[in-house]
Amino acid sequence: MEKNRTFTFWMLADLAVCCLWMLLVAHDNITIAWMHSLLLLFPALRIWTNFLMQRRSRLMLAPIAMLMLLTPVLFMESGPAYLLFIAPCTKLLMVASAMFGMDLFTDLTSPNALKILYDYDITAALIGCLWMLAIPIGVYVYRLCKKQLQPSSLNVWKAFALCAYIFAIALSAAFLFSRYFKITLAAVLLAMMLLLIPAIFYRGNIKGLFNRKEIFCLLTFVIFALGYMCGITMNLISAVMLCLLPLAFFALVNWYVRRAITYKEIMLIVGASVLFWTAQYTVNMLRLLIFFVSLVMMALPFIRFALDTNKHWKSAGVYVLTALVLPVICLGYNPYSVLEARREWRFDEYRYAQNGLLCVSVRDGLYVGLRDRYGIILPPEYEYIEMLESSKPYCKVRKNRMWQIYDIERHELVSDEWFEDVIPCGKLLYRLESGDGEKYLEIPFYYDRYERRQPAVIFEELP
Repeated sequence: MEKNRTFTFWMLADLAVCCLWMLLVAHDNITIAWMHSLLLLFPALRIWTNFLMQRRSRLMLAPIAMLMLLTPVLFMESGPAYLLFIAPCTKLLMVASAMFGMDLFTDLTSPNALKILYDYDITAALIGCLWMLAIPIGVYVYRLCKKQLQPSSLNVWKAFALCAYIFAIALSAAFLFSRYFKITLAAVLLAMMLLLIPAIFYRGNIKGLFNRKEIFCLLTFVIFALGYMCGITMNLISAVMLCLLPLAFFALVNWYVRRAITYKEIMLIVGASVLFWTAQYTVNMLRLLIFFVSLVMMALPFIRFALDTNKHWKSAGVYVLTALVLPVICLGYNPYSVLEARREWRFDEYRYAQNGLLCVSVRDGLYVGLRDRYGIILPPEYEYIEMLESSKPYCKVRKNRMWQIYDIERHELVSDEWFEDVIPCGKLLYRLESGDGEKYLEIPFYYDRYERRQPAVIFEELP
């Protein structure tokens, strides 16, 4: 009994890592190239393998064999090992450090750091393959020797035909998306072809395709993935998702344990979600108070859930996911940081803001600034912000009727000098008017945030 609990714990931990791995790989690679989009096959097959390991199914050999056939791709010189293993780890470290207000890993995307990390792509591939293949192969061999493997409804040839079918539709969807940038069309094609699997391979019988635990895990992943995708945009759709997804997750947990959800619990969770959304438009102690009320309201249904199911630790874990993790994912940024400024609107004038930008304000909107997902990048002490060019990270900021130029990417002022006006006078060229005479600002055509000196240059005369 103790061995079964230990095995279940490690399988759930392994599944959580695989799901997080898939989200990180999708976030960084799905829009680069169609071949890179196929990297999603690795975490997808690994998740399938995890399900089969928990089932003790003989079908486990099929995704293992497919992973082994795909593994040589990771040792190519085009960098798939970096994109599959190193990039997700660096992304996770950077996000975690920034989320808690630390700058420990902010330089991992610099050219020098990338050059060093690329040198270890083969080592990362070996370690990643050891985890990706050694664990399922070891479990399969152990179950085989103990004669604990359960027969599958598919024979060997149908199992490999299913793997080939999955590979073909993944290849088609990845090519369609990366070639035409039609993510909706690619997603619809992928969903339709996946829905045909029961008809083609299981004669229309879907009862044996997934068990209750697997359906719960897959729907949990879908809920968090939806919140993640909506949070990236940081627009008003995240408000809808913030109200719906925590409730959907709570309902899913109740469905899994076969417990009926009550109307009062629905209202408490929706009300707590609305308060969580509202809190970002307040500041300081008022925001913390609203967050606290939201957490208390969210806790009441889970206290009742814990009493009814007698699953106290699991209830606490699900509560943390529902009340803290999922709302932050849906918002797309950490609302517990920058307490001194409130959210105003999504700043989408800069085209290449990878971390997302929000305009924040103090003193009832009299002074505005900018923040990204993790913290403040332009202090809210200016009266007005305007982009100079949507494709370049330079904006002009006004204070006391005087202007300065700010670099959004490098989080620095181009010059400490103030100007009376900033007027375009050519392509990527601006005239800076001041009492000491006119100066000229030239914005670089090719911008590199990691240059030692500020890429934009101010000249005394017209260049």
